[in-house]
Amino acid sequence: MGGAVGSVELLERSGVPVLACGLPDGGGIDQNRCRLLRGRQATAFENCIIGGGFSILEALNMSGPLVWLGRHLHRLERILIPRLRAVFIRAFLGVDVRRVGKNVKFRGLEFLDIGGNFSLGDFCWIEAVTHYAGQRYSPRLRIGCNVSISDSTHISCLEEIVIGDGCLFGSKVYIGDHSHGRTRDLSPEDLSMAPVDRVLDDARPIHIGAACWLGDGVVILAGTKLAAGSIVGANSVVRLQCERPALVVGMPARVVRFLD
Repeated sequence: MGGAVGSVELLERSGVPVLACGLPDGGGIDQNRCRLLRGRQATAFENCIIGGGFSILEALNMSGPLVWLGRHLHRLERILIPRLRAVFIRAFLGVDVRRVGKNVKFRGLEFLDIGGNFSLGDFCWIEAVTHYAGQRYSPRLRIGCNVSISDSTHISCLEEIVIGDGCLFGSKVYIGDHSHGRTRDLSPEDLSMAPVDRVLDDARPIHIGAACWLGDGVVILAGTKLAAGSIVGANSVVRLQCERPALVVGMPARVVRFLD
């Protein structure tokens, strides 16, 4: 008996009416549209996550054991599973992490140095580039202790990226110390070549000091240096060097004011 179908059949046998199951044309049950109803009011409270990560039922105004089970399974999925991933990564990849989201990628592990109590969100990509377009590299990517990185962040290191202790990064952050090919004095041949085929170039170190906070959508480009305690506003594109803690905002980013 499959996950969603079996759960719905079990509920039907228990006397709980199942409404608006949203059967697709091909048959079966659309797990994201199933609705349960008991009583007159229909107030959705949360998605219930049942085994295997399937989002099966959105319960409506229910009480009793099923609500308790749904809530606790949802809590387990959100808290326990990322911690189990962290245990796996510590054991097999040697990366000391506290929490790891789903669908994350680590590349160039021999060039990664990640401090303890590291937290990583969903769909992140942490990469030390060791080879590309026939070229080999020896990058240095260091992430300090107690660093928290939110979902969909990409860190790509060709030369050197250093992230200090206690930093907090929002979602959809990009940090890269290089570009796909030169960005100055390009020849006609360079301009006609697809960027994916160009040799990586314009590499310069990136240093992000301790306790920096990067908002959602921030882009940190090659050559950037942020002093400890700096704050970067959401969606800023940063290529500057700042020796004092500062509030940095804009596209391109500029120092709005110093924080010390």
